[in-house]
Amino acid sequence: MTKLAYFVVALECPTCGTRADPHDNGTQTAILDYRPCPPFDPRIELGREIPDLEPFAIEDAYIMLHAPADGEAVHILETWSCRPCNAAKRPYSFWAEVVFEGRRFASMAPRPLTLALLDRCHFACQSLVLEVIHPLLGVEVLTKYTLESGDMDPGFIPLLAPYLPPE
Repeated sequence: MTKLAYFVVALECPTCGTRADPHDNGTQTAILDYRPCPPFDPRIELGREIPDLEPFAIEDAYIMLHAPADGEAVHILETWSCRPCNAAKRPYSFWAEVVFEGRRFASMAPRPLTLALLDRCHFACQSLVLEVIHPLLGVEVLTKYTLESGDMDPGFIPLLAPYLPPE
């Protein structure tokens, strides 16, 4: 059974301006799934060091877009949600950039989905495939750029240029 954790960050909604409850921002990640239990603390708070976080845990939990250089901060494209927007039937799912510096959760910030963000991120959640690549580019492109490992060849990013702003 997959153990899901969540990022504890108060994010401001770009639609309604509400600051999301840091414990209820709709993020879920499996990066702690490999950890032995007990204890299992699902809260990944800003600044938290995860001493036994290994690169394979991030690779297993996300789709790799391109590998980070040795010592480089790891950037992850993740989704989050705004409860007031969901309740008001407005679009409520948004993108965020999660950054790990070594084994420390350094930051998470709302971001518009742009080509520059895709270029900067090393990993992405499945929503990138389900909500962006497949609907915009189709199954043929998705199949062509999906590697045997399940990761994505970043060659698909320029194909999104007609649909996403550059920055």
